[in-house]
Amino acid sequence: MSPVAGTAEPKGRSRDARIDLARGLTMLIIFVAHVPGNLWAEFIPARMGFSSGAEAFVLCSGLACGIAFGGTFRRDGWVAGTRRIGKRVWQLWLAQVLTFAGFAALMLSMDAWLGGSTYAARYSLAYPVASPLEAVLGLMTLTYVPDFFDILPLYIVLLAAVPLMTLVAGASRWLVLGLSAALWLFVQVYPLNLPAHPAGSKLWYFDPLAWQFLFFLGYATTVGWLTPPRATPARIALAAAFILGCIPLTFSGAHAAFPALGEIYRAIYPAEAISTLHPLRLVHVLVLAWLFAALLASRRSSLFDGSLKPVLAVGQQSLTTFLTGIVLAALAGVALDLTGRDGATTALVNLTGCALLVATAYAARTIKASLKTPKPTGKDRPWLATQ
Repeated sequence: MSPVAGTAEPKGRSRDARIDLARGLTMLIIFVAHVPGNLWAEFIPARMGFSSGAEAFVLCSGLACGIAFGGTFRRDGWVAGTRRIGKRVWQLWLAQVLTFAGFAALMLSMDAWLGGSTYAARYSLAYPVASPLEAVLGLMTLTYVPDFFDILPLYIVLLAAVPLMTLVAGASRWLVLGLSAALWLFVQVYPLNLPAHPAGSKLWYFDPLAWQFLFFLGYATTVGWLTPPRATPARIALAAAFILGCIPLTFSGAHAAFPALGEIYRAIYPAEAISTLHPLRLVHVLVLAWLFAALLASRRSSLFDGSLKPVLAVGQQSLTTFLTGIVLAALAGVALDLTGRDGATTALVNLTGCALLVATAYAARTIKASLKTPKPTGKDRPWLATQ
């Protein structure tokens, strides 16, 4: 089922370009947001709405997961689907562990090179330095979730829950969505979370018990359990009015000009809003995603051939570009520390980082294509024709 009801998938396409485009934009936004002291971060969509790149990442992951794995569950059965999910979970887990190990080594090397402990402090690396064995065990069991490495463990847990939800959906798809919604509502009143540090002093930045609702709304859409509202001019206008109306409530510049807006914002938006996926964040990202999909519905095929292909490539290689973006953002912070944060330097660092993400996406796609082994045919191997 298409993310917007009533629109057909392009013939011959196994991907929805709108999802790839959204993921590509999200990867670029997350890079900008993660660069320490980045002036550009003041103008990313998260500063002008209740939701952020994290919500977009999780929703797009759910949508893409439904496309990637939903068909396997339908065609080949639950065991085959679970096997594919398990393989992907293993890949994500390995990527989390290895990337953090390399990231920590890189940041500690920066400190050794420059003298001091700036980057160990910035990225809370004191614990793995002081207790490497405990940190490794915690990293491998997801009981130690380092700063800036918190969204991939969330995705691992949510992806691992797909086989269970698929079993429940065998009884009723509404039961799946009902249980997911009930758990999210429960967490709004009685927060439940997982430890992010072996000492128990820190919890997961994104509570998976809350964020699972957003993920499964995306998954349910692309596997056909849920049909979004049909796009009409009136609904598009209403959605656009809501998104635009959120800007003055959330933009710090508007708060400075009109202090009353800041007071309203603080009154309706609690400090723990991110962890528990506050209703305002949930509604905002769902409306934004629906509007995005509706406005691009007629252009979904042409996106593959247009000027947005570099962004699509980033979205198609989202795991690689996301992990690369974490490292690039940290190095961009180092560069800005050394050169200063004036407008020209900040622009150069941001544009260079985005260009490197695009280059990484194309390189990853080329490498993957080269590793694919074509199926042998009788022409390639004559003996096959006699089998």
